[in-house]
Amino acid sequence: MAKLKDWNPEYSLYVREVSILFKRSPGIMPPPKDFVKELPDTLASILSRISSSSTRLSKMAFNTDQHTVHSFKKAFARAQHQHRDQRPGTGTTDETTGTLLSLSFPTVICLTVGPYNEFIVQHCPNIRHISDVPHSVWGGNIGHAREHIMNLIEEARKIENLESFVIREALTEELMNALYSSIPRIKTLAILRHSILYMSFEDFVSTHLSRFRHLRILSIPDVSHLDVGYSPPQWGGFSPRPDADEIRKRIDEGKQARERVARAIFEACPLLKELWFEDRIRASVKAKGGTGVGDVEKAVNSNTRTRELAFSKGRNDCDCEPPTFMFLSMCADFS
Repeated sequence: MAKLKDWNPEYSLYVREVSILFKRSPGIMPPPKDFVKELPDTLASILSRISSSSTRLSKMAFNTDQHTVHSFKKAFARAQHQHRDQRPGTGTTDETTGTLLSLSFPTVICLTVGPYNEFIVQHCPNIRHISDVPHSVWGGNIGHAREHIMNLIEEARKIENLESFVIREALTEELMNALYSSIPRIKTLAILRHSILYMSFEDFVSTHLSRFRHLRILSIPDVSHLDVGYSPPQWGGFSPRPDADEIRKRIDEGKQARERVARAIFEACPLLKELWFEDRIRASVKAKGGTGVGDVEKAVNSNTRTRELAFSKGRNDCDCEPPTFMFLSMCADFS
């Protein structure tokens, strides 16, 4: 705590990224009560100095446990943003007086949000990219994860210029309806849980995905989790390893299933440029007979019959990044 209180204000000018992780690990002695009590206000005060001084701060990751998050929420609401040149619309303001009511981070554009921490979204009015925290990081149960995702989606509704949204949750009608209700104009969407539940793949595409008319980049689970009739070859335990011919056959079936899925999605989403399966395999469209990068734009604007699919694996085989790659460095401190 002493080091936090002795923060040198001159350092604030150079801060580009802030990552906050505060959670209690089982079996470890809890910190002193005075520390827990003072930390939220101390941290809010330091972050206020950083936000007031640094125009370079662009990334933030915030993850505190459910037992302390209310203290941070109250502290951030109390903390006064000290930027003298605050422009209208760049913070939380009183509509009557125009004065700033709480701590604001107007330069943050990339935000990673831990469970129960959705309040931080309202303090970052200009964010363009939001991601949740991987489930393996915080170790909560599935029910809590779903509640967190729904709360985060509701907060995303308030962000005017949101471009990309990354979450880890099963594909359900409830999820897709919530996403469309809050962020219908989203351009990049990644849903990174491992299954489609309580609806068919056909309904997922025709009823739900087709409504996102501005979608350019999409990442979804691989085809074996989409209820399209394909299961990858598996062995181990009591299951003997299939012979090479059987493995090749199943791999080919996977490629064919992936192509069917890609064609259905590209047809339903006319502006879509890239479709990622588990952030590993990328499908894109190009005009038939085309070879250059410009052919992607031609394909997007062309009839589906004049387009053809191209597949590549991972980041090494193509000239672009999976939609979640921008958040990897932000999550690194939570691993």
